[in-house]
Amino acid sequence: MSDRDFSVINRYWRAVRSAVAEDLGREAETGTAVVPAPARAGSPVVVVYPGPGFTFVWCSPHLATRLEPLSDNRALSVDEFVDACTGLGGTLYGRGIHRVLVERLDPPDHPQLAALDRDRPEHVALIEEFLAECPDDDIDEAEVELDELDPAITVTLNDQGGISAFASARPWTYDPEYDDIGVLVHPEHRRRGLGRTVVHALAHHQQSAGRIPLYNYDENNTGSHGVATAVGFDYLMTVAGVTFDD
Repeated sequence: MSDRDFSVINRYWRAVRSAVAEDLGREAETGTAVVPAPARAGSPVVVVYPGPGFTFVWCSPHLATRLEPLSDNRALSVDEFVDACTGLGGTLYGRGIHRVLVERLDPPDHPQLAALDRDRPEHVALIEEFLAECPDDDIDEAEVELDELDPAITVTLNDQGGISAFASARPWTYDPEYDDIGVLVHPEHRRRGLGRTVVHALAHHQQSAGRIPLYNYDENNTGSHGVATAVGFDYLMTVAGVTFDD
């Protein structure tokens, strides 16, 4: 592992631990810690972050007492967390893969790449037209909201000037030097490598601006897995969410 690899990945874990310390009001120790988070107040979904030597179980404050049996001086694995929560009445919500880009990318080479500006009405109109032709579930997973578009947007255009693939990036919640990337490909333009193209181009642009690209996706999303692998994102961890009905 290069010094850059070590620095990028370690910084990610420091950011997670810092966020946990803010919610706990103290530094988290090794092992498994249940973390009541004000930002998650009222949410029925509990999320586990398994790291090197620690596991953080982020939850709404109203679920903290119920989850206290998970606290341990041993760091639970994701599977152990899911099994334990199931025993407490929870239901698996889903698993996600978190990856980070440490490799410096070469400049992109594609004739139909374009950068869009969320403050230009004609660009927003183009995005609105694109979203109208994409499934709602895919839009939700990519976390694209027309009223709150990300500050960095890269697309590929089709021969008619419409969007065929879309990638955007916004500062990560726990460290604004990282960029959380989402990608969405038009249903009629899939399986052509365009997801990889827009993510590569956006990630290269953000790296050139001194930023660190992140890519998170559902573990069952084979398309996103293929994009992340092809572009060169390094695996960080698998997270899991469990939902509790009151």
